[in-house]
Amino acid sequence: MTLEKGYLLYGRYRIDSILGRGGMGSVYKSLDENLGIPVAVKENLFTTEEYARQFRREATILAGLRHSNLPRVTDHFVIAGQGQYLVMDYIDGDDLRSRIDKGNLPSERLTVDWARQICDALNYLHNRQPPVVHRDIKPGNIRVTSEGRAVLVDFGLARLMEGPTTTTGAKAMTPGYSPPEQYGASRTDSRTDIYALAATLYTLLTGAMPEDGLERALGQRTLTPIRTRNPKISAGVATAIEKALEVLPENRFQLIGDFQKALASAVPAAPPTSTVSVPPRSPATAAAAAPPPRAVPPKARKAAAPPPAPRHKGFPWGCALSGLFVLLLLIAGGMLFGNEIRALLQSVVQGSPSLSALAQTQTALLPVFTVTATEAVPPTAAVSTDTPEPTATATSVITPAGRARSIAFASNRSGIPQIYVMDLDGQNLRQLTDEPEGACQPDWSPDGEELIFTSPCKMLNDSYVKTSIFRINADGSGRTSLTKVPGGDSDPAWSPDGKRILVTSLQDGRQHIYVMDSNGDNRVLISSTAGAVDYQARWAPDGQRIIYVTKAGNLPIIFTGAIDPNNLKRQEFSAVSYTTMSPDWSINNYIIYVLGSRGQVVICPADARFTCPKNELTPQYRDTTVARFSPDGQWVLFDMTDSKTKKNYDIYLLPIVGAQEPRRLTADSSDESDPAWRPIAPGS
Repeated sequence: MTLEKGYLLYGRYRIDSILGRGGMGSVYKSLDENLGIPVAVKENLFTTEEYARQFRREATILAGLRHSNLPRVTDHFVIAGQGQYLVMDYIDGDDLRSRIDKGNLPSERLTVDWARQICDALNYLHNRQPPVVHRDIKPGNIRVTSEGRAVLVDFGLARLMEGPTTTTGAKAMTPGYSPPEQYGASRTDSRTDIYALAATLYTLLTGAMPEDGLERALGQRTLTPIRTRNPKISAGVATAIEKALEVLPENRFQLIGDFQKALASAVPAAPPTSTVSVPPRSPATAAAAAPPPRAVPPKARKAAAPPPAPRHKGFPWGCALSGLFVLLLLIAGGMLFGNEIRALLQSVVQGSPSLSALAQTQTALLPVFTVTATEAVPPTAAVSTDTPEPTATATSVITPAGRARSIAFASNRSGIPQIYVMDLDGQNLRQLTDEPEGACQPDWSPDGEELIFTSPCKMLNDSYVKTSIFRINADGSGRTSLTKVPGGDSDPAWSPDGKRILVTSLQDGRQHIYVMDSNGDNRVLISSTAGAVDYQARWAPDGQRIIYVTKAGNLPIIFTGAIDPNNLKRQEFSAVSYTTMSPDWSINNYIIYVLGSRGQVVICPADARFTCPKNELTPQYRDTTVARFSPDGQWVLFDMTDSKTKKNYDIYLLPIVGAQEPRRLTADSSDESDPAWRPIAPGS
């Protein structure tokens, strides 16, 4: 049960907003009415013995911690028949993963300053009796407050060490950040945290996750040197991180303090007045400097000194002249030692982690989530959607934007599929969902203000058993489950009028298509081919018919049909000896689908049926799995493997007439699929 805004929990905590959601419940920003301060409340709604024991362990571990770079638990209680609750400090600011997604990448110096603070926290944990191993360090579990304080959060996987290596706790890992010993029956210890912190620093400094530790241990992959990905990183920092990333624990730093010293010697601590460094943690100087809103790679400098403190009104001229004299001396020194110091002032370009072949295990959420505001969309003049039949010589389209403001797609760049959104020019990328078991198959409402998706999705193009359909606002807030029957729902599609949703469901044990209200009510079966399965349904522009795939034998066949449950007429559309999939119906009454064996996109008039000339929209390209018409019917958005490397899927854009060279919208080393246009509302 989601707690509503204003609800008074336990007679003390007034719910304000949802900070995040996970497999075991939500995390809320709340007001402690007894003390008048904001707090974070984490809930566990799965009260099985194992989940309850894990949740109590987290409460016990956190309750005894007192460190400025760790959260503090202030309350823990159980409400019979409802769930368990943890109350802890509310930490403002962003987590480091959010900063990466927003393009706000830190400089090397700032990254190392944050690392020093996390090392302080880990040194405190590892030296407690019994020692505590965090076991889930990654960018999403490190928050940086507005004052520049780095806080290590989410102790859902933490273990209390009962001996040199023997531990107790949940078995889980995060591919890319977890060392090999965390995957199987091997025992974890403090060196596990050293590896995970090093992997986090590697990601912050290069824009990509290091190659997966287990794959490296099995000889399947090798670690790409940091300076190969980003030559601007200083040699000392690269050496320290790569040593901490050794696959064998005995080859890493043995103590977190040793790792901290290696980083400190490579990048000396920044002066308190520096604007590129994290501020000191003392209260008197906590607000001296905050991280810049967006890190941009600076040009190489001759000067070695940190930038001078900002000028203040009324500052004495004598002090200013003295400071200038000192600065000139430092610049002179920088000319002698510029190569060494320039490396400390470099930032990194944005990138994204790549996918590990191993699925991510669900972990508990802590109250450390930031909801991004709804995109600001400039007004766009309405354009007629009545267009002539496409021809090979036509070159004009209604609008380069396809009557869309942006797109959504699924990507496993964080290690598990999540929904991302970005502009059509590839800019303003941000992650929209944070589902513990992944999210995929996004589809926008007709006004572009809401989105539906499928979860869990541990792999793209996964089998959808025990999955649900969720509905969220365009900024990621307001998450609501629309699945109210067991089995497994997938392939959601919003009707043209926004009132209904198509869904493929396993509720009767076989894939069939249902239509339901946009809130999940009044679900009605609209396909039930005897001995067959039906899936991947999409709406016709009139909202009264659908196009979908039926598989009764070896080859899937595309059909069109009515949605009246009392008159379920259907017509076979495709007549090719290839597997077919991913149909879509444009506003101009054209249909596209993918030839599954070739992965090529085919376009046909909707009334062509068996006479369709099988025009291949992408004859020179292959390996497409999903293709979608733009809202104005003039463009196609599709996924496809790189034509040269054939290694991963990216999102491409192609007009249905005119130029036949698709424009690549994503270029990450991960897989991107399930593209969906975000339409501009009619009349806008």
